[in-house]
Amino acid sequence: MEQQPQKSIVSANFIRSLAIFLVIVIHASAEQPTLYQLSYGSAWWTVNIYNSLARCSVPLFIITSGFLLLEASKLKEPNSVFLKKRLLRIIPPLIFWATIYFAWRYFADGESITLATIYNDLLSGNEYFHFPFIYLLFGLYLITPILRPAMAYSSEKTVKYIIILSFTGVGIVSFINLFIFFNLAPSLFIFGSFAGYFVLGFYLPKLNSKPYKLYGLFIGGFIWTAVGTWILTLKNGGQLNQFFYDYSQLNVIMMSIAVFLLLSQLPSKWLDNHSKACKLINLIGRNTLAIYLFHVIVLLALQRGWLGLKISVTTLNPILEIPLISIIALAICLAVIVPLKRVPYIKRLIG
Repeated sequence: MEQQPQKSIVSANFIRSLAIFLVIVIHASAEQPTLYQLSYGSAWWTVNIYNSLARCSVPLFIITSGFLLLEASKLKEPNSVFLKKRLLRIIPPLIFWATIYFAWRYFADGESITLATIYNDLLSGNEYFHFPFIYLLFGLYLITPILRPAMAYSSEKTVKYIIILSFTGVGIVSFINLFIFFNLAPSLFIFGSFAGYFVLGFYLPKLNSKPYKLYGLFIGGFIWTAVGTWILTLKNGGQLNQFFYDYSQLNVIMMSIAVFLLLSQLPSKWLDNHSKACKLINLIGRNTLAIYLFHVIVLLALQRGWLGLKISVTTLNPILEIPLISIIALAICLAVIVPLKRVPYIKRLIG
């Protein structure tokens, strides 16, 4: 496929900045008890709406990575150079922040930490739900040397086939299984949805969609997510059913494609007229890995009132609390990370 001119790094930073904020919104919304019980009424609906709006967060990161890493101009980069550069980008921060989180669990939560705990939690990523994203990045980096030539020398039909195949097994088949009395096997399809998002990063910049169509696509995906979650939760006896929150579902794919294209098509004139906002967005975009790894501690500290103020669903209406704590958490992350990155050797450690 013929490669289109590369979009500006500013657009990539716009997308990453929004994605990291939406990740914080999701994790801020996860505070008990409103997320899980439909009986909480308006509070549950507030959390559901914020969650539904933010579900495109992780897919946006992956699409943007594919956009930056799969372009034809990167084909000449030796695989050893690429892998060394990328692994050095994520392994030191993973070790550094894992150490910080184990220390947090020991000193802040009073938890007993053993070698078995460290071994099991590092492998599973279960204790802190945001760490598996780093393992996902690792996997995407490993398949990049395979996908680069595949994208560069494939026809548009082949690229579309790869995208459709990658979403079919995980997303579409699981959706069909909701309505039939037997289960189709997703394992029939080798490619997973995250590989599909990665390849979308290569394919989407070639599209030129009308903004009103993209807004419609996003709104449709959002309503599908929020209302679908409500319906399945009702069927589940009021206990949250997160099926439509899953990144592989078509509703999330719709929102992710729409947001990526809307932000990547921002006109240069708009960027020039908002230079101060662009500086802040670029600052956030350059520090998304460190913010991603740090923000959960900040959220927990704010929710517990350990930073001089308590921001929690127990003290504020979630309509205000969720965006407020997300903005403050992002600001605190930047206030800590940016100065630390000016210290020699620390920059590589924190991401």
